[in-house]
Amino acid sequence: MLKKVIALSTAAMILLTPMSASAVSWGDVVSGLKTKGSYTDGKLTATRDGNDYTFTGGELEGVFISSYYLDANGKIYFNGVQMDKLHIYAEEGKYYVVLDKDTKTGSVGMSTEENGEANLVNEGTIGRGEYINQNSHLTNKGTLKTGEERYYPTTD
Repeated sequence: MLKKVIALSTAAMILLTPMSASAVSWGDVVSGLKTKGSYTDGKLTATRDGNDYTFTGGELEGVFISSYYLDANGKIYFNGVQMDKLHIYAEEGKYYVVLDKDTKTGSVGMSTEENGEANLVNEGTIGRGEYINQNSHLTNKGTLKTGEERYYPTTD
């Protein structure tokens, strides 16, 4: 009888324990920004003020900054956000992106076209650099875990 009570208690405890939330998709967040000017899921908050975007807390999956998702010439701030990937694609205009000291991303890729420019200031942690091409600039004030990968053409 005691074993049965322990088993039932353990099962109830497992079922009642909240599951940790998975990462929010970039598309869901951007959709909220476009329709309402903000997004929140309890852990992640995203706001828009003109061409400035601020993402605070939580986990984001598949972050792809481009004029398709956010306005060109935008300033994007990540504060305490955990990301699997961060890709910045500047076809036209300039993107200025800041990762604060509590932000972490598994990888970073930056790509530009002739009329585009991407500037990334890292104060947090970047796992690896996949590609950073011309008209892209990475200023590092945090941690780069480079391993076998390289950051180019410019890293301060």
